[in-house]
Amino acid sequence: MGLLRASQTSKKPVVGKLDYETLKFHWPVEGAWQVVRQNGSLGLMPHNEVVTYVYLYEAIAYVKDKMMSLTTHARVADSIAHRAPDGTFTARDIEELITVTSEARGDATFLMGMLQIEQYDLADVSRVSHE
Repeated sequence: MGLLRASQTSKKPVVGKLDYETLKFHWPVEGAWQVVRQNGSLGLMPHNEVVTYVYLYEAIAYVKDKMMSLTTHARVADSIAHRAPDGTFTARDIEELITVTSEARGDATFLMGMLQIEQYDLADVSRVSHE
């Protein structure tokens, strides 16, 4: 954001690399959960375990959704950044980059906050699943 704001106020090319490509996520595997949900095995599990796993996989789905939003914003920003590899963006390009970077940053901040809040509940779920 600092590079973009500096270029916006000075009307000079962006100095430095705008890196939107290094964003990488590792998706949790949930195939077993999908099978259990579809084949009726949940009815054989103790109620507390079902509640625990429902919470876990709903949290995972929410995190994946936010990760997709963040990734989408980063890909749009990367596409805009490639319009001017030498940093000589139009005023509109800079505005678009600031907007989409802000959206990506908002997604990331929200996601990190949610994960910090949920880390204790998810740790409890992990402990229960290994007992």
